[in-house]
Amino acid sequence: MSCDGFKSKSTLISLGVPRVTVRPLIFLIYVNHILNISCSSTYCRIISFADDTTVLLPLPKNNISSAVISGNSLLNTVFDAFTSLDLAFNAQKTKVLVFRSPRSTLNITNHLFHIGQNFIDNSERAPLLGISLTPSLTWSSHLEILTAKCTKVIFLISRLRQLGIPHKFLIFIYKALFIPVISYCITIWGSAPNSIIDRVQVLQNDALRAIAGVYRSHSGSLLRKNFALLSVRHLYLFRLCLQAYRIFHGVSRNSSETDQSITYRLRSQSLPNLSLPRITLEMHRNSLNFSIPYHWNSLPPSLRLIKPYSRFKGKLFDHFLKLE
Repeated sequence: MSCDGFKSKSTLISLGVPRVTVRPLIFLIYVNHILNISCSSTYCRIISFADDTTVLLPLPKNNISSAVISGNSLLNTVFDAFTSLDLAFNAQKTKVLVFRSPRSTLNITNHLFHIGQNFIDNSERAPLLGISLTPSLTWSSHLEILTAKCTKVIFLISRLRQLGIPHKFLIFIYKALFIPVISYCITIWGSAPNSIIDRVQVLQNDALRAIAGVYRSHSGSLLRKNFALLSVRHLYLFRLCLQAYRIFHGVSRNSSETDQSITYRLRSQSLPNLSLPRITLEMHRNSLNFSIPYHWNSLPPSLRLIKPYSRFKGKLFDHFLKLE
């Protein structure tokens, strides 16, 4: 490597390649066959995103030992696949997270699962593509991460305002640094209980007060109207309805190409509705399978038929802005 006239020592690389020399598509082709590894369990799944691989395995209460044996066999098959590709396995970053209801008495002993000679630790939280997951999916752990990131942005905005930066530039900074943090995967965690959403809303209100330079007693809803911004709850619904539009009209996010992965049926040929799946528990209302068609069907029919996607996005934003 050479930089500003300084050149590092040369050495022979026996394994691996410099990161910038391998394009993402080439890497995905290289490791994609791992997803085809067969599993003895019907409900077992292997999910991979770039270099992040997740194994989902059911743990029935009445047959945990058999599930553990099956899981260890699968994990070691995955490990052998990585080894055959000369890919390194990071045992320290690999965790076991057992999803269960808050009232469940299921207790999994530590170090039941292993890959090669490395035992995997049980964890009460695990990061997955920028989201912090907990066994009961309460999103409290993810809220801690959001709070830490948002607090830094709020301090930055407050400091810049004290230096005399105009409001319009502070709004740009807010949209560039704050909105991406609270909107990242909001369609996943946005159905969290009000206790979680309200705390994120407090963070948004603090950011807007930092822009305006007002006290904490100032109304957050009034500031959102002045700055033409959506609340956290409406931002969640906004993103859900955008996803529903792409499903209903069969278009991708950035083009007019047809999306072949549509899984919802139309309720009626005459109305732009999506069919609602049957639910057996009240908690299932928070799932994407239910919430996407439910909130889509609640929009005015004339709004749902607007084309193209870019025009619909603007009209949808105005629709939720009126509800503030």
